[in-house]
Amino acid sequence: MDIWKIIAICFILISVILFIILVEYCCGRCRKNKKEEGMWRPISSEVLEIRDSEESGFIPNRVWKNIQKDEVDMVLLPDTAHHELSLDEDASQIRFKGNTQGPDRWYCVTGSDWLMKGRHYWEVEVGEKSSWALGLATEEIKMSKVIPESPGNGFWIIRLCGGKQFEAVSSTVTELQEKPKKVGVYQKSDELSFYNAESKTVIHKFSIEYHGLLYPVFSPGSRDKGPLIIKKKETGFMFALNSKAIHPNSICELEGQYPTEAGILPCVIGKDKLTSGKFNWEVDVCEKSSWALGVVSHTHSKKTSIPENPEDGYWIIKMSGGKFQAVSNTSINLLRKPNQVLVFLNFKDAELSFYDTEKKHLIYRFQLRSSLKLYPIFSPPDLRSRTK
Repeated sequence: MDIWKIIAICFILISVILFIILVEYCCGRCRKNKKEEGMWRPISSEVLEIRDSEESGFIPNRVWKNIQKDEVDMVLLPDTAHHELSLDEDASQIRFKGNTQGPDRWYCVTGSDWLMKGRHYWEVEVGEKSSWALGLATEEIKMSKVIPESPGNGFWIIRLCGGKQFEAVSSTVTELQEKPKKVGVYQKSDELSFYNAESKTVIHKFSIEYHGLLYPVFSPGSRDKGPLIIKKKETGFMFALNSKAIHPNSICELEGQYPTEAGILPCVIGKDKLTSGKFNWEVDVCEKSSWALGVVSHTHSKKTSIPENPEDGYWIIKMSGGKFQAVSNTSINLLRKPNQVLVFLNFKDAELSFYDTEKKHLIYRFQLRSSLKLYPIFSPPDLRSRTK
């Protein structure tokens, strides 16, 4: 073969290879730029299935089970309940106790704000009630304790008025058709979806453009005295935690003398510093009229008593003066008084949770700051932890 023909063929081959490399480079840069700009994202089959099911209105069983995996045990804050409402001892039933005559008035109570991190599902039985409202609201609702008749921005709710008018209400009002008996509420990032939990169909979905704290809100209306019933999550998982267990013989170390002044709780602090991983311990409080337990930061690790109004650095639940409270830099009244408490500290999710091990439900959960150095704390000093 002529030398010039060989050179020409080699030149053509090199040009083709360079052209392919250039095309791949350009396409790669284009994909990277679109991804960085949020214009291009690979969509998983699960996301597509959820999107298609919500557009059709019916939720397939597989998708429904995935939603239910995000179920939470809703904790209501009795301090946020309007005086015309009553809550049962387990804070799972809400009733209107006033005069049922006249127009609907949307007195309400809220749940805890810790729910708003991640994905969360909760379920409410409304039954045959003639009026009710539920959804999400901004922090102002804790002070007003009433959902306005025309809420506007700051509310994302569905409500039934007088047994007839069923609507989704926010900055606009949308008329709805299917009246459910059980409502599933699903919050994920900037979306809030409502489902008929019996028929597994979509009732309504909101897009939420708000980056502050949001609170679950519940109103039984004022047309009847039937309850809103919040489903309790089955928290049996707590008895099979794959975590480090703090041994009862190593957790308590008595130091110094303990004061006995009124309003002050003498305490003992664990000698083991907790900085990462997962820990759980169980405490019998039984019928004690005064006790406290939880965790304390390393800056308070030499204290011998818990002040009546603890400053930042304490995360505890306590019974004192007839009040049951969750206490950190603020105090929150609680209703679910336990005899046995399981404390679960999860550094990965920055959460401290307290469970009633007899009734198998959540008592309260704190959202912690990252990079904390913590110690278990007990009051009185004769409280003893034990492991399963």
